[in-house]
Amino acid sequence: MLPDLMREAVVLLVASACEAPFIWVHDQPIARRAGLTDEQVEGICLGHAPDDVDAATATAISLGQVLTRTHPDQAAVSSAVGPDPF
Repeated sequence: MLPDLMREAVVLLVASACEAPFIWVHDQPIARRAGLTDEQVEGICLGHAPDDVDAATATAISLGQVLTRTHPDQAAVSSAVGPDPF
């Protein structure tokens, strides 16, 4: 199971990338309760990974950004997760 903050950051990222307004609106309050700030939520909406989250959450967001591209390649995925993501 993912930590709440990580899960909600990725949910918002995917909702934004897939232009899913219902999920975006529904999960914003949940994300805030999980610990994301207004600035982090806004940044995720704009496609920016927050730089003030733990390393595992940053990795999950980076991987989510790569995977929501139209055709991610293996090099991009490897770059997103790094040599030892967990």
